[in-house]
Amino acid sequence: QQPSTVLRRVETDLDFRVLAFTLALSVLTGILFGLLPALQASKTDLVTSLKDGAAASSKRGSRIQSALVVSQIALSLVLLIGAGLVVKTMRTVLMADPGFDRDNLLLMSVDLSIQEYTEQRGKSFYDQVTRRLEALPGVLSASLAKTVPPNSWSDRHSVFYPGEEPPQEVLRGRDDLGLRVEFNRIAPDYFRTLGITILQGREFNNADREGAPAAAVINEKLAHRLWPDENAIGKRISDPVLSGTPRPPLEVVGVVKDTRHRSMLVDPPLILYVPEQQDYDGRATIVVRTMGDSKSLVPAIRNEVAALDKSLPLVGMKTMSEQISSTLWQQQMAAGLIGIFGLLALLLAAIGLYGVIAQFVAQRNREIAIRMALGAGAAEVVKLVLKQGSTLAIAGVLAGLATAFVSTRVLSSLLWGVSATDPATFIVASVVLIAVPVLASIIPARRASRIDPVVALRQE
Repeated sequence: QQPSTVLRRVETDLDFRVLAFTLALSVLTGILFGLLPALQASKTDLVTSLKDGAAASSKRGSRIQSALVVSQIALSLVLLIGAGLVVKTMRTVLMADPGFDRDNLLLMSVDLSIQEYTEQRGKSFYDQVTRRLEALPGVLSASLAKTVPPNSWSDRHSVFYPGEEPPQEVLRGRDDLGLRVEFNRIAPDYFRTLGITILQGREFNNADREGAPAAAVINEKLAHRLWPDENAIGKRISDPVLSGTPRPPLEVVGVVKDTRHRSMLVDPPLILYVPEQQDYDGRATIVVRTMGDSKSLVPAIRNEVAALDKSLPLVGMKTMSEQISSTLWQQQMAAGLIGIFGLLALLLAAIGLYGVIAQFVAQRNREIAIRMALGAGAAEVVKLVLKQGSTLAIAGVLAGLATAFVSTRVLSSLLWGVSATDPATFIVASVVLIAVPVLASIIPARRASRIDPVVALRQE
């Protein structure tokens, strides 16, 4: 069973300890935020409140409410900027060149080791399954590899110039010797199937089998690292085994374009490819390039594999787009959670500002009535009220920008190709955070513009 794209490695079972903690935190929050208004109410001066001092008392309360609204807007801005940065990272990653053609590729994994395949039987199965799949209508090419990028579960080896490799007993248990590279076992036509450009030499073919000279293909980055400004074709590289009969150095027969092998979020690594038929492994991912919709060929592919071995399960069947998406689960989860919290905070800020402006209108009911009695129009009253809402919104945005400038650096590990202080994201989020609270002020502003001066002054 494949892990969830969004909740991968996250335990989602109901935990009563978490529920108890959440309940306790909710009760404590209610008590703390209800304590300040209660304390204020207990200190009310009855004589002053019954006279003209009531307005002053209300103004003290409104200042606290305004401060809370400004804080809500600032928090909303921080969350929205964080979500915007992660979403922009995902868009940048998905548009980046992975080093291969991601369209119309279907992946599926097999594990021959748990089916008790011998090495010879396993090699025969690999040959037959790729031939049968390539013969299917709608299939352009088929191949297989131990690891198909992007995939974090790839092997790493230490490589050396021939003659510089240490003894096996020294190598065992050490990963700080030699040059560490990503290691991949592949079948013929792997590069053609994935659309990886061959820059020099050739890719593996059916002649690269057991008994033939040990061959290797390296990526451009490794070629430049080992033999800068030289032609790597024909050079030899030592990839010593940790036990058993030492194997001879590998001859480089091809150099290919760099690929984002482990993750779309990191630069291409150093990669060494060897033929599957010369370095057998019972675990492999079959990759098929199709002419059109890859999913439509799933039944036919399953039938061909079943024709070779009915008991062999195909696991992890997915398109390359799904494979890439699965490597971005952290960014997807972060964008979703931060975005949800940001929208909720924005909604609370809008509601809070609406309440503050409504109270502002009620407190200044008499002043507004006098202004209108002296000739002020509805537009001027609306402008007066919106000015109050805009002031709070701008104050919240300024506080939020200062906070976000510092706090978004925590997200740096989730970002790629996007600065933690990306100007466009900061500007867009700020515009939204100014516009939404101001819009929340329109209803009380329109209500203020409809005040009847005669009625309002008579009530005063």
